[in-house]
Amino acid sequence: MKKGTLGIILAVVILFAGFYYFAQASLNTKAEESGKKITRETNTKQKLGKQPKKKTASKKVTVKPKAVKKDDSIEMKITIKNNTKKDVTIEHSSGQVFDIQLLDANKNLLYTWSADKSFIQMLSTTEIKAGKSLSYKEVLSGEVYENIKDKVVYMKVYLTGTADFINADGYIVKVK
Repeated sequence: MKKGTLGIILAVVILFAGFYYFAQASLNTKAEESGKKITRETNTKQKLGKQPKKKTASKKVTVKPKAVKKDDSIEMKITIKNNTKKDVTIEHSSGQVFDIQLLDANKNLLYTWSADKSFIQMLSTTEIKAGKSLSYKEVLSGEVYENIKDKVVYMKVYLTGTADFINADGYIVKVK
């Protein structure tokens, strides 16, 4: 590899690292200015050895997947409902905000929605206002659907971000 090419690659890596550092610093500053806690506490115990009750949005923010098979397609939908009195935020490390998998009767993978897609690499957030819902809908049709339509039994969805209500194991539903 030529010295000039190596120099350009090194410069790009340094610029990217700098951008990432300043983006993180900006997010932390915004969180501090809004009074949000940036660190998480773990293994906290109250006096008398009791574990504190965790008050999070997890019991009040619902994630509901729904999949409906048709003759020539399958409609896949994810609805996030914020039943709390406060806005909730999902933090993303890329432009991808969800993923969908279609599974057979034994829960073997047949299809992954994101497999043929590219996503921008940037920090972003999705905000859901108090009492509001957010839905994502995708339709699979054509040859890919034709090849798996008789085998699809379950749909599993993932929210690709961080928030206290997100189940990292995903959400599974039987296809109707």
